[in-house]
Amino acid sequence: AVSTAELELLNAQFALEALFKDTDLLAAEALNSAEGAERALEDLNNPGLQQAQALQAVTTARKEVKDAERKLTILTKPPTQSAIDQAQANILLAEKNMKETLEQIEDIEWQFKKYSSNKELPADIRKNILTKLRQSLKGLEVKRTQEQIAYNNSQTNYNNLLEPPDPVDVKVAEAELATAQALLSDAERELERVLKGPDAGELALLEAKIKKGNRDFETFSAGPDPEDVALAEARIANADAQLAAAKATVA
Repeated sequence: AVSTAELELLNAQFALEALFKDTDLLAAEALNSAEGAERALEDLNNPGLQQAQALQAVTTARKEVKDAERKLTILTKPPTQSAIDQAQANILLAEKNMKETLEQIEDIEWQFKKYSSNKELPADIRKNILTKLRQSLKGLEVKRTQEQIAYNNSQTNYNNLLEPPDPVDVKVAEAELATAQALLSDAERELERVLKGPDAGELALLEAKIKKGNRDFETFSAGPDPEDVALAEARIANADAQLAAAKATVA
């Protein structure tokens, strides 16, 4: 009996606290609603700012459409014959450069062997020659590596020109273009709406929201309904009395 009475008292106290917490929350929500409506009304009454923002949105959306169109065109447009010819020429040039460098390397290697085995030269002269040949050979090896990379890139570029576009990439590009076009349409409609000026009904609705929000804020800021508070306090008093009676019975 005592535990039941204690639980009832605790619930009654929570109920009273909830009344005040609920009104505080409702007051904050009402104030937030009124302030939001006031900001929206200020925006409507400031057409210059709204028009500038809407125009910027249209400009940005148009750029997104152009970028998406360009991406799709690059993916789907077949290469020109001149582009293919140029890619082939780049491959031939890269091959020529590699061949010439390889010939230079072979010549240096031959000279290196020649002077390495020439014991008739003074040691210091032979050492100097071999050092220079070794440096030249090292530089040519770096050059050959770079030319091999250039050749590989030229070959890859040529193959890419001849291959059809990846269907997945095309679908993605088409979807991006459709999205960009839809966003542009939305931005253009919004600009048209802003240029026409605020709608009388929209202004009236915002003004009504401001009044209601302020009115509700005042109401809820005053606290919970006195009758509800009185009932909650009476419940606490009754629970307190029941708890005292239960403790007396146990004693």
